[in-house]
Amino acid sequence: MRLVTLLAVGAVLLAVGFGLGRATAPGPDFSQFSASTPVGKPTDPVALWGKFADDLRTAGQQVLATYPREPEIDKAEALRYLLQQVQAASGAMLMRQTGEPALLRLGATTLNKWGLDAADAKYMGAVVDSTGTYRLHGKVGSARLFAVQLSTQVMPYEAYDEITGDRLQTDAAGNFELLIAREKPADWNGNWLRMDPNATDLLVREYYRDWEQEQPGSYYLERLDGEASTEPLTLATVAKLLDDTIGQFYLRAPQWQERSKQLVRFVA
Repeated sequence: MRLVTLLAVGAVLLAVGFGLGRATAPGPDFSQFSASTPVGKPTDPVALWGKFADDLRTAGQQVLATYPREPEIDKAEALRYLLQQVQAASGAMLMRQTGEPALLRLGATTLNKWGLDAADAKYMGAVVDSTGTYRLHGKVGSARLFAVQLSTQVMPYEAYDEITGDRLQTDAAGNFELLIAREKPADWNGNWLRMDPNATDLLVREYYRDWEQEQPGSYYLERLDGEASTEPLTLATVAKLLDDTIGQFYLRAPQWQERSKQLVRFVA
């Protein structure tokens, strides 16, 4: 019975993630948000950090104003969730710095909850350059549901092409190779995932039934073209990083309210 329930819920989560994600995720209207006055030419680290702190305070207060005010547990959860989103937004922007390698990282943990998370799911993600060509290879595990998907996690969220386990070509041992590129080479007959021009992230999803008995897959991502930038870090670069972090936090934090409503509507 648990297997049937898991497969049903997992299928719905995948469907909701793939289907609804293709459209811009809805959220509260925060068009009145106004960041603090720019500091001008970024030459003073103290001023840059002060602007970041002021913007974070303003954004957080406006987001919290939309959350339930009673009971106390909801108010406490709202504050904790907001703190999680500060961590998530800063981490997401740091990983998008020029020169960062294409690494698969564990995502959607208990410290970074953001819609459609599930106790039987494992998510791994990597930042990608939509102009690049990538190779995802490895060995699939015993997950009952498996999928690879391209999306943009830079708000607003959108999902693009995906390939699921039932369509993935593997050898008898479960080894596979997946080419991720805008165009499929004429001489390529293997797995291919079309890179959308707006894609910024690659997501690997696995759903398990029995964590004690099943084996997770092993996956490796490498970029086949281009080299990491070696440009030196500047105050202007970090100033933009701070502003982008605030923007990501401000657009990302309210999404859970709408995602929760979607989950109730499609799963309950």
